[in-house]
Amino acid sequence: NVQRVIDESDIRRVLALYTLGIDRLDAELVSSVYDEASTDDHGVYKGPGKEFGPYIVEALSQHAVATSHNLH
Repeated sequence: NVQRVIDESDIRRVLALYTLGIDRLDAELVSSVYDEASTDDHGVYKGPGKEFGPYIVEALSQHAVATSHNLH
Protein backbone atom coordinates (compact mmCIF):
# COMPACT_ATOMS: atom_id res chain seq x y z
CA ASN A 1 0.00 0.00 0.00
CA VAL A 2 1.49 3.31 -1.12
CA GLN A 3 -0.05 5.29 1.74
CA ARG A 4 1.53 2.97 4.28
CA VAL A 5 4.98 3.55 2.76
CA ILE A 6 4.40 7.32 2.84
CA ASP A 7 3.21 7.16 6.47
CA GLU A 8 6.20 5.07 7.56
CA SER A 9 8.56 7.48 5.82
CA ASP A 10 6.94 10.41 7.61
CA ILE A 11 7.31 8.65 10.97
CA ARG A 12 10.99 7.90 10.32
CA ARG A 13 11.57 11.56 9.36
CA VAL A 14 9.97 12.82 12.58
CA LEU A 15 12.00 10.40 14.69
CA ALA A 16 15.20 11.45 12.93
CA LEU A 17 14.45 15.14 13.46
CA TYR A 18 13.64 14.53 17.13
CA THR A 19 16.87 12.65 17.82
CA LEU A 20 18.92 15.19 15.87
CA GLY A 21 17.35 18.01 17.86
CA ILE A 22 18.05 16.29 21.17
CA ASP A 23 21.66 15.47 20.29
CA ARG A 24 22.34 19.00 19.04
CA LEU A 25 20.49 20.67 21.92
CA ASP A 26 18.23 22.41 19.42
CA ALA A 27 15.02 23.21 21.31
CA GLU A 28 13.32 24.61 18.22
CA LEU A 29 13.97 21.44 16.22
CA VAL A 30 12.74 19.21 19.06
CA SER A 31 9.58 21.28 19.45
CA SER A 32 8.96 21.21 15.70
CA VAL A 33 8.11 17.50 15.73
CA TYR A 34 5.18 17.99 18.12
CA ASP A 35 1.66 18.86 17.02
CA GLU A 36 0.12 21.97 18.61
CA ALA A 37 -2.35 19.80 20.56
CA SER A 38 0.19 17.18 21.66
CA THR A 39 1.33 16.30 25.14
CA ASP A 40 4.51 14.58 26.30
CA ASP A 41 5.13 12.35 29.29
CA HIS A 42 8.81 11.67 29.85
CA GLY A 43 8.35 10.98 33.54
CA VAL A 44 10.22 14.06 34.77
CA TYR A 45 8.34 16.17 32.21
CA LYS A 46 4.60 16.02 31.69
CA GLY A 47 3.11 18.79 29.63
CA PRO A 48 2.58 20.30 26.20
CA GLY A 49 4.70 18.69 23.51
CA LYS A 50 5.82 22.02 22.07
CA GLU A 51 7.27 22.99 25.47
CA PHE A 52 9.34 19.82 25.81
CA GLY A 53 12.09 21.15 23.51
CA PRO A 54 13.13 24.09 25.71
CA TYR A 55 12.71 21.97 28.84
CA ILE A 56 14.92 19.09 27.71
CA VAL A 57 17.58 21.28 26.15
CA GLU A 58 17.93 23.22 29.41
CA ALA A 59 18.04 20.00 31.46
CA LEU A 60 20.58 18.31 29.20
CA SER A 61 22.74 21.44 29.07
CA GLN A 62 23.11 21.25 32.84
CA HIS A 63 23.53 17.48 33.27
CA ALA A 64 25.07 15.92 30.17
CA VAL A 65 28.30 16.32 28.26
CA ALA A 66 26.74 14.79 25.15
CA THR A 67 23.90 12.57 24.03
CA SER A 68 23.77 10.10 21.18
CA HIS A 69 20.59 8.62 19.79
CA ASN A 70 20.51 5.84 17.20
CA LEU A 71 17.60 4.64 15.11
CA HIS A 72 17.68 1.04 13.94
